[in-house]
Amino acid sequence: MLHNTADTLTFVAGTNMTITTDATTDEITFASSGGGGSQNVFDKVAVAGQTTIAADSTTDTLTFVAGTNITITTDATTDSVTINSTGGGGGISDVVSDTTPQLGGDLDLNSSDITGTGNIDITGTIDSTGTITTGGDFNTTSDRTLKENIETIPNALDKVLALRGVNFNMIGQEERKVGLIAQEIEEILPEVVNTNEDGIKSVSYANIVGLLIEAIKEQQEIIEKLK
Repeated sequence: MLHNTADTLTFVAGTNMTITTDATTDEITFASSGGGGSQNVFDKVAVAGQTTIAADSTTDTLTFVAGTNITITTDATTDSVTINSTGGGGGISDVVSDTTPQLGGDLDLNSSDITGTGNIDITGTIDSTGTITTGGDFNTTSDRTLKENIETIPNALDKVLALRGVNFNMIGQEERKVGLIAQEIEEILPEVVNTNEDGIKSVSYANIVGLLIEAIKEQQEIIEKLK
């Protein structure tokens, strides 16, 4: 019996048998390689940390029972047994050998960490109720060649003057924070407010920078005129 995802199951092909794997489809195939006569589907089956099971004669049998999200098919024509993953979630024990792992649902880390070097490419939204910390930069794609209908923000100073900065704490938490109220800024600068499927609003604070830059420039023009 395999007790956890760290256990390994090793197959050794018997006489006139081949065992092939396909990382793309998560398949293990047992097939006859010819040669005639009675054949053992297995010569040895070894489970890490447990006793090796060996086939002593051609009458020995090895029974496979499909677990969750696994199918087992046989083909009498080719004398093959195929073990295939049907997907549908479950734990991921190793994504190193699979260069394109896919999730059928949510990824639950169970208080563990994701560590490593490289890139994580995500199309969509990342929702977090905690703090995201980085030792590098958060970069937003802003290439001119990807944009159209570019306009300088009008009346930027008036919009900034209409904003209200607030101190607050999240309900159920004592830590004091500083920021804006999404519903209030939505009336002034709706482009920086997002609403999720539950109706909860969030603010893209980084996108307010453009407004602040134009507001400072407008203010500077007023100062220059007063000199």
